Amino acid sequence: MKKFIRIIFCLLARLCILRHKPFVIGVTGSFGKTTARHVITEILRRAGRDVWTAEGNYNGEWGLAFSVLQIRSSEKNITAWLHMFFAAIITIIKPQYPEILVLEY
Repeated sequence: MKKFIRIIFCLLARLCILRHKPFVIGVTGSFGKTTARHVITEILRRAGRDVWTAEGNYNGEWGLAFSVLQIRSSEKNITAWLHMFFAAIITIIKPQYPEILVLEY
């Protein structure tokens, strides 16, 4: 069941990227990803760009999809998962979405 839910959120994240077409900056590596992501985001914001990054450290299997969908991980009960699912759908259908995503892999 857990794998099925993860697949759903990954598909929703793909759909969000396809619909909104943001420019994606991916930060990778084994050291300093979070700091680099925050520095890149701040530089772009100061340059007047519409940029978004996750507040937390979302770079795992679930985290990347949550980052794209702009939702936070929640409790592990059915009500929380349904709330996250509907929040993801709203993110996909809403007209505003950042032009740049800075993501940590």
